[in-house]
Amino acid sequence: MASRGQVSRYNAPAWLEPVSTRKSLPTIVEQLKLLVQHKGGRVRHSIDRYGLPLWTAHHFRRVAPKYVTLNVRKRMNEIDKEHLK
Repeated sequence: MASRGQVSRYNAPAWLEPVSTRKSLPTIVEQLKLLVQHKGGRVRHSIDRYGLPLWTAHHFRRVAPKYVTLNVRKRMNEIDKEHLK
């Protein structure tokens, strides 16, 4: 790695030079950790946006009566419209 003021072999300042040029894929454990973080973030965002009761009703829609499912979807669409404005 070049010193702070020098230009590296990548034609960029040294602080922009990659730490490692080896391209490695994440291990299985890292992939699992990323998957859990991704799913957890999506769940957290949905609960923050729609609230726990609406989120729960949406995820149990297969066992709920049809009118409940339609009502839940309608309320979720209204919330989505508010966030578009």
